[in-house]
Amino acid sequence: MYFRVFVYRIKKNLRDRELILWSLLFPIVLGTLFYMALGSIYKNAAVETKSVALVGGTEANTEFVKTTLEGIKSSEGTAMFEVIVADAADEQKLLFKDEVAGVMDISDMSDIRLHIAKDEVAQNVLAHVIGIFRRNAVLMQKAAADPASALKIMNLMTEDTELVKQVNAAGENKDPYVSFMYALLAMVCVMASNAGLQVPIDSQANISTQGARVSITPVNHRMYELASLLAAFVIQVVCTMVGLFMIVGVYKVNMGCSIGFLILICILGTMLGCSLGFMLGHVSKLSKSSKEAILLLFVTFGGFLAGLMFDRMKMIVEMYCPIINRINPSALIHDAFYSLNIFGVGERFYRSMITMVVMTIVFTTIGLVMSRRRSYASI
Repeated sequence: MYFRVFVYRIKKNLRDRELILWSLLFPIVLGTLFYMALGSIYKNAAVETKSVALVGGTEANTEFVKTTLEGIKSSEGTAMFEVIVADAADEQKLLFKDEVAGVMDISDMSDIRLHIAKDEVAQNVLAHVIGIFRRNAVLMQKAAADPASALKIMNLMTEDTELVKQVNAAGENKDPYVSFMYALLAMVCVMASNAGLQVPIDSQANISTQGARVSITPVNHRMYELASLLAAFVIQVVCTMVGLFMIVGVYKVNMGCSIGFLILICILGTMLGCSLGFMLGHVSKLSKSSKEAILLLFVTFGGFLAGLMFDRMKMIVEMYCPIINRINPSALIHDAFYSLNIFGVGERFYRSMITMVVMTIVFTTIGLVMSRRRSYASI
């Protein structure tokens, strides 16, 4: 009996063109806009070549340092530094006009001086390179003073040193703009609440003709709604997976997480969205349009607080009112993606996942409690 209800609701949801198209087009269209607007910003910034000036060195030292710096490249093969040989008199002018990332005074290789105008990643790498040059200069002096230890010292000088060490604590993508994709997927999951909202609407006699027919049937009303809710969840999961495939498979966005965890978060997020709509559909005896308007306002404002419109909004909320991020479905789903990418599977990730499951159970239970058979003056 209830399996037939499940199948019937599957067919009904598939025929609801407005619901299906909205669930499919939203992640595709908005994901395309995000990809076009933000796709290359971080990549271009990450591989930008910086200029560095060398002053005060002999011809041999200048050529040695120049060759070393030009050999430092990113993982994509782009040179990190472009070396300029300048006079000491030009140092202040280069720094003042921000033409170089730093000026290296190599008149004394054992005491290289670095002058910078501001602190950036490039300057940090330069500081590390200078540390290596200074160490090697000291080692060469010791080797000259103690020939017996020359072999050991040469091994220390030629050991492989990573100038930029990648620490993969969790995910693979530290691009700050990927946060928009997290917020987009969170919004898609929460928008499944529209399908969840339709379940109580179709079972309430004072709102729809179908609800009037359901109310007079000799079936367990709660089991009927559970079967309908499960059907809505299945359809919405498929729509969410299409959006995820577009982002990961078509646009090739590195979400920083394994595909298995991405699917798991999307499934739990869609369950949370469906249960949210299911609960709100039972809260009052408002009309269908009123309930849909309230739900739309809730979903849109929740997406805003989670960072869909302004990426730092979630951080601001966390700073001044963190409890909102603990109960906002969009923020919870976003935080599950974010924590998995940045921190890996740990306390924060488990907290987000457990909270989503608990809230799903609570929302569904509230909806079922309020779905008890109602009395109507007339049907």
